[in-house]
Amino acid sequence: MIIQTVSPSVQSEQESKKIRASKELESYFIGMMLKEMRKTVGHSDLLGGNQFQRETYYQMLDEQMARSVAENGGFGLAKQLHRDLFKENKVTLNKQRLEQYQKGGGAIPTD
Repeated sequence: MIIQTVSPSVQSEQESKKIRASKELESYFIGMMLKEMRKTVGHSDLLGGNQFQRETYYQMLDEQMARSVAENGGFGLAKQLHRDLFKENKVTLNKQRLEQYQKGGGAIPTD
């Protein structure tokens, strides 16, 4: 059985994509939370304009705030998501390595 190795640059690219996806999901969650929180408070006439303009402004503000919070550590949700969602891949890979070793494949291959 031949083991295909993935170059470190490809691995780091894949890992950064996983991290980015986790942060985007956390950002989306924070944005939804901000949107729901905004519904619970009164509106000010400080911005003037009509309701559409105000809603558009707050939507853009909430999206940007959510991105900023997620990129700067957020609530730790991205870290937990990354650990839980992509942990299975490592477990599967380790099982495959162990099975190969038990079949007489020599040393346990590592990344």
